[in-house]
Amino acid sequence: MSPQLEIKSVSGVDLPVEFMEFLSASPAVFKSVCLFENSKEDFLLSTIEQKAIEITVCETLDDQYWIDYQMKSALSKGMSLAEILQIRIGLSNKKRIEVLLAAAKSIVINYQNINEQMLNVFASEGLSENELLEVVSLVNQQKMRIQLTHYWLIKNSLQTRH
Repeated sequence: MSPQLEIKSVSGVDLPVEFMEFLSASPAVFKSVCLFENSKEDFLLSTIEQKAIEITVCETLDDQYWIDYQMKSALSKGMSLAEILQIRIGLSNKKRIEVLLAAAKSIVINYQNINEQMLNVFASEGLSENELLEVVSLVNQQKMRIQLTHYWLIKNSLQTRH
């Protein structure tokens, strides 16, 4: 029952057009999402690392709409299909990305309980506290997109019934 996805972006923001149109009904939420998306340019994490984290959140929460979109987006950012499929199962040929994926999955599963072991692995790979904050931020932003999309899909299904 997922709407068709397009890889077009709105105002240079890498999100589905239909989702952005839905958010535009609330100027404050729309602005918040756009500001966050544009702030990702300043992250220490690379675009590929950010995309890997977003895919991991979608995969962990089993949200097909966003998995499809993030995969298409990752392909458009230069990631290979093989690389994306590895990320979907929590693997990468780069240890740094594997640590980021494990951290993202742990944050999703253990909400409010970032465990010490994960922090030690994160630090042992040379990842900074700021990069951890970026992971937490990316996880929370993707979770928020998923929640808003569920509302949007429910709202649309109710409207088509009446």
